[in-house]
Amino acid sequence: MKIMKLAVIVGFMVGSVTLSNAQEADGPTTIRLSRVEATKALLDSAANDQTLGSVNKIVDALTPKITSVAIKESPFVIVGGRADQAVIENDERNAGGLVDPAAAGEIGKAKAAKYGVWVVVSGFNDVAGVTQHGGLSAFKRSMSLSVTLTINDLTTSEAIATSSHDFSATHGPLPVTSEQAALVERKRSDTLLDKLGTDVAQMVITECNDVLYPAVVMDVTDGVVTVCRGGSWCQVGDELEVFSQPKKIQHKVTKKWITVKGKKIGTLKVTSVEADHCQGTATSPEVVEDCVVKKPVASPL
Repeated sequence: MKIMKLAVIVGFMVGSVTLSNAQEADGPTTIRLSRVEATKALLDSAANDQTLGSVNKIVDALTPKITSVAIKESPFVIVGGRADQAVIENDERNAGGLVDPAAAGEIGKAKAAKYGVWVVVSGFNDVAGVTQHGGLSAFKRSMSLSVTLTINDLTTSEAIATSSHDFSATHGPLPVTSEQAALVERKRSDTLLDKLGTDVAQMVITECNDVLYPAVVMDVTDGVVTVCRGGSWCQVGDELEVFSQPKKIQHKVTKKWITVKGKKIGTLKVTSVEADHCQGTATSPEVVEDCVVKKPVASPL
């Protein structure tokens, strides 16, 4: 049985946006995705306990996974990525999915980054082994990740959103009749790394969408609430959470601006979904135009 702990940092820069609209006057907002790296301490530790292979797998997987989810589910243009590789973006200039690195560099220079988005994977556990159940041998492997996401306003150094998330995945228990069978199941269980990476990527883009391109109430007429997000973002029957707009307060001593999250004021049950909007009925009369709408966060544990 082996337990590993790691810390991985993912960073990317977001082009200038407003909190109410991620579409700039001259086109979609650009996200510059940095190379995903593990800390030096982690790499040294992993090399010593022979877990470097697993660490590298999850590090290598996060950049393309985050990029892939962003292309499918966000309004942003994606540039950057791993060093010396082609750059990915998701607008009409690149239907094929790849852009020449030199061209992508010019795109990045044209849009100054205002927001920095950082993901810190602060814990990684990997526990595997064969146990006895009623006289039978069974293989089980469990992995877990603890992740903190912070979105910073680079012009003020203010953290405008911080959230912590826990992820887990399990393979088994599955009966095994020999040591060789246990080794086969351990190999199959390597797919847990892929699942955890996918879950982290989905969380990152969902949070970025909610903070930098929030779903807001566009209209309330005769009890029908219209929200500016549709497509695959929600389905008929979903219950969404509705919040008041966040408020900015200036500290009297430091003069730094602090963002206070809006309070939850009700829920919205989706009754229809179109490509660019959805509609539903709200549980509270406080749900009015410009309220922020979010999907409930379900714990993956």
